[in-house]
Amino acid sequence: MCARRKFDIMDTMLHKLEKYADNLESIVQQRTAELIEEKQKTDMLINRMLPPYVSLYSAETAEDLIVFLNTLHRDVHKNVRHFAITTANLYKIK
Repeated sequence: MCARRKFDIMDTMLHKLEKYADNLESIVQQRTAELIEEKQKTDMLINRMLPPYVSLYSAETAEDLIVFLNTLHRDVHKNVRHFAITTANLYKIK
């Protein structure tokens, strides 16, 4: 009788563990689907906010994107400054 009871307890525990594992798997699948959906929303928002050449840039990490955007800002700033000096020279009164 004692051996039978141990078997029943083990069987019950295994059954509960299987149910728990199935439940966790279901939760992981649900959260993964939610994560994918939110990432798609974020990507769409970024694509609407940024110019196409920036939004097409695929950075490996956030730091890569920051370096890219800093470089882009520096280059644009240089071009704007050069354009402003050139334009000022055009309208200079002699």
